[in-house]
Amino acid sequence: HNDVYLLCSDGLTEHVDEGEIKNALLKKSAKKAVKILIDKANQNGGSDNISVVVVRVRAIDNEKRFAFWKRLFRKR
Repeated sequence: HNDVYLLCSDGLTEHVDEGEIKNALLKKSAKKAVKILIDKANQNGGSDNISVVVVRVRAIDNEKRFAFWKRLFRKR
């Protein structure tokens, strides 16, 4: 499972509709999505501060997950 998280200010949501936001998030890399969304908000008026953070979380297999936690909590 791959998850995408968007943290943004109302400067984005006041000027870009949900469909455009969804399309940018689903079709682009996180970096490109941020640029597209900020540019679109500015094109549509950009009357407020526009803050956008996009995070993509990729699934990893259980073996890698276990190894990560084992390294994190190993005794030193």
